[in-house]
Amino acid sequence: MHFITLVLENLALSSDDNEDLVYCLKGWHHSISMCKSKSAHWALYAKSVLDRTRLALASKAETYQRILQPSAEYLGSLLGVDQWAINIFTEEIIRAGSAATLSSLINRLDPILRETAHLGSWQVISPVEVVGYVEVVDELLSVQNKSYDRPTILVAKSVKGEEEIPDGTIAVLTPDMPDVLSHVSVRARNCKVCFATCFDPNILADLQAKKGKLLRLKPSSADVVYSEVKEGELVDSSSSNLKGDGPSVTLVRKQFVGKYAISAEEFTPEMVGAKSRNISYLKGKVPSWVGIPTSVALPFGVFEKVLAD
Repeated sequence: MHFITLVLENLALSSDDNEDLVYCLKGWHHSISMCKSKSAHWALYAKSVLDRTRLALASKAETYQRILQPSAEYLGSLLGVDQWAINIFTEEIIRAGSAATLSSLINRLDPILRETAHLGSWQVISPVEVVGYVEVVDELLSVQNKSYDRPTILVAKSVKGEEEIPDGTIAVLTPDMPDVLSHVSVRARNCKVCFATCFDPNILADLQAKKGKLLRLKPSSADVVYSEVKEGELVDSSSSNLKGDGPSVTLVRKQFVGKYAISAEEFTPEMVGAKSRNISYLKGKVPSWVGIPTSVALPFGVFEKVLAD
């Protein structure tokens, strides 16, 4: 933690447009104070600061790429530099600076913080039990238009959030952390595709080593248990999914309750949807240092009422 302090401070002092890095440094100093005072939530707070620092580092890398790479490609083509060297020019500049050192330190500490804060090795976005064959790809984007002819579990190194899930894919596992409200996350939940982020590089490497094998994934709210299965179990699983018509669903039309806007204290299932209620639910459930957005909402039926009037 001391080394992270030194490198983060060095990066903040040596960077222009460093406002976000300064906030990260202040947050990191506070997390160290919480650790020394043995606060119950110090690891959770430190993890949130390092997540923000990661975003700041990614933004800095994108800025360098945007500023330096076009000049590198222009000069490199004129000077006859090998294409492979031109392609990695900006990446090597980034790796030579303190940002790369800080990133390595964060990656080293991250599993420890997750364990201390009891966050587990997985973030499960869409918990669906599936059986399928493992395929390993660098980017989900590169295969989004592909159609797999058998149930496929994709282990993708990169998932940005705006991709489509390929036909035939029953699960997507990735070390990336797309937003839970991103296109691909919503798509996975709607299409009943298992979707989860793995933070443990050893687990991820083990999954990648099982390329071509048949696995069963059993996700819970915070973990994914996987095991190899035989071909016959895939047939049995498919047959059981085809049996019966499934549970019936009854939709109840929400009624306008007479209010055109309500505050968070008034959020109820009869008034607003789950996302709004979850914000209200968090009040009093999280530590005081976690800010809850001030929220108002238009209740169910307002749109129809306004149109009718």
